[in-house]
Amino acid sequence: MNLELLQDFFFWSMIINSAVYVITALSTMFLKRFVCGMMKKVFEFEREEALRAVQRYLAIYKVVITAFNFTPWIVILIIK
Repeated sequence: MNLELLQDFFFWSMIINSAVYVITALSTMFLKRFVCGMMKKVFEFEREEALRAVQRYLAIYKVVITAFNFTPWIVILIIK
């Protein structure tokens, strides 16, 4: 496995994960009633609890994208 292949892998993984993050964040911002209703049906969360859970999810997901996609991609760019 060469560095170009790894670089491409981490780049596209970062792009896909970032797109999922942005779609989730935007849907949470603009479709709060729908998201809260869905969380209430599936997990029996109240509105405030559902919004906090989604915010925690987004915060953790952002850290995971940075740690496992962005950082390795930058490291490969540096050592190349």
